[in-house]
Amino acid sequence: MSSNFSAFDMLFGTGLPQAHFGVFLTEGEDGEESEIAMGGSDARRMLEPLTFAPVVMPEYGYWQVQILSVRINGVELDVCKDGTCRGVVDTGTSHLGVPAPADAEVADLLTAEAFDLLDCRLVNAPSMEIELPGYNLTLHPHNYMRRLPLREGVSVSSAQGVYVPSHETNATLSGPSSADPVKTVATEMALGYERTEHGAYCPAGRDVSSEESCRAAAASAGLEFEAAWEGLYDHRGCLYADDGRSRVFWNTAGDRAAETPPNPFYQSLCVKEAAEPSTSVTTTAEPETVRRFCRPRLMPVRLPAPVGPKLFILGEPVLHRYYTVYDWAQQRVGFSLANNRRNTMDPAEFANTKGELPKEVDMLLMQQQMKVQQAVRVRTPKAETAGDNGAEDEVMFMQVEMTVSVRVKTRAKPAPQC
Repeated sequence: MSSNFSAFDMLFGTGLPQAHFGVFLTEGEDGEESEIAMGGSDARRMLEPLTFAPVVMPEYGYWQVQILSVRINGVELDVCKDGTCRGVVDTGTSHLGVPAPADAEVADLLTAEAFDLLDCRLVNAPSMEIELPGYNLTLHPHNYMRRLPLREGVSVSSAQGVYVPSHETNATLSGPSSADPVKTVATEMALGYERTEHGAYCPAGRDVSSEESCRAAAASAGLEFEAAWEGLYDHRGCLYADDGRSRVFWNTAGDRAAETPPNPFYQSLCVKEAAEPSTSVTTTAEPETVRRFCRPRLMPVRLPAPVGPKLFILGEPVLHRYYTVYDWAQQRVGFSLANNRRNTMDPAEFANTKGELPKEVDMLLMQQQMKVQQAVRVRTPKAETAGDNGAEDEVMFMQVEMTVSVRVKTRAKPAPQC
């Protein structure tokens, strides 16, 4: 990148004291405003000294740092164990980008049922750690959760995410995604799955008893069970059969694990699920309770090498919690816990509270996709003689504001007759 066309080189060439800038990002809810400090950093915005991580692969033009590991509730995920994970620190991204197909696993582990919560940032859910060289980024539900709960079966995320077509990335499109809506037993029963006498949820009319068949049917369904079911248990990332003597674990892909269990976190989930009393699914004429879920602000990242395939995008969920400094001269990124209200408040302030809905929650967002295809122009003698200059069709996009009012008509009662 030539210095003649670099805004940073031109800016710092004017005499600013240091060739770096600091960024303080907020959601704007607590009377705090975002800030960019050019030529330095603002110590008032930091709760601890800066820790710097070197920029890797700077020739590609990203503020990109190495990621050593990713942990959820203290348990390391497999995605970064090969040492190839990196993260781009991006102030313009509202989500946390996770390389596909690992985004589905991360979303599954961070999803929690909302119950009566109005603000999902208050939900009790796991913490997420992103380990950098010399520093750990720790995210809590109030950092990574979407604010509004989503009802079962609803998704508002992009299934494609950040995507550059290639043989490698195309292979991830058909797999599970963080954009997939939450599925429960009730949802799958509506789609043709039913519980068999052996305790497995399988396609309607198919009663299976073998471990392998039950395992494949349950794992491929991607179910999140409301309670334990006899013989086989499934919860998010693991599936095992319990014959009273031993437990055999599989992962969600249906591959038998060589160890028991795949990791302690999955084991704790499964054991907790197994300890719950078994319940049976019954049909009733009573209206079903609408289940709502708190979903993390994730998006899949599908980029080929050399930037991908294991590239995270560290967007607002990270930058709302950490003050960041970008050192242009030494090519490094600094992190410090930000001095904002979310990081300094007493947790007791929000204990046992449901939160509140945002003021704009009553607004409706309608998104319509439209494809425009240029019409084939046919010249006619009449058009040519009329002075047609061959201008192409034009497409105009307009944003309009619409007000809808409802008028209720009432019928006048007939006058009483004497």
